[in-house]
Amino acid sequence: MLQVKTRWNTLSLWVIVGVALTAGCDPFGSDPPPVITTTPTKNQLRFCRDAMYINSDVEITPDGYFYQEHFLDDEAAFKFTVSVDSVSDIFQSEFVPPEKLAARNSLAELNGNRSPNWWDPSSRSLVGGDFTVPPPNAPGNRGLCIGIAGNQDGTYTVYVRWFET
Repeated sequence: MLQVKTRWNTLSLWVIVGVALTAGCDPFGSDPPPVITTTPTKNQLRFCRDAMYINSDVEITPDGYFYQEHFLDDEAAFKFTVSVDSVSDIFQSEFVPPEKLAARNSLAELNGNRSPNWWDPSSRSLVGGDFTVPPPNAPGNRGLCIGIAGNQDGTYTVYVRWFET
């Protein structure tokens, strides 16, 4: 009798899960849709400056912001334009050493799975690199992949992908 009851409970569970999946429900939870915008809010800009170690005194013009919350590891992509004398002025040097931005490095991490039309690092000739940084006010490590392109008008276009590791 106990064996029949156990089989019925297992079968019932699978029937409920099957019906939920067929109805479009994800009983295991799914990621919310990403936040994608070309006009980030002050809080989104503050997050980028803090998490990506962008110098607070550098004036930036946002070109696009992407944030995806995942079950375990979140990720963000931020594209902006900046007018500085040198790429070494863009980021906090203790976290993003300027000498590591000077050469053409593998920037495969920039391509990720973002799809907004403003995220176009593969269309540019970039310098930059991959970095491991501590998150502000939290334990652990985060990844930063940075690509920088010089523009014809004395500005730089900067691509930064931040991700939890």
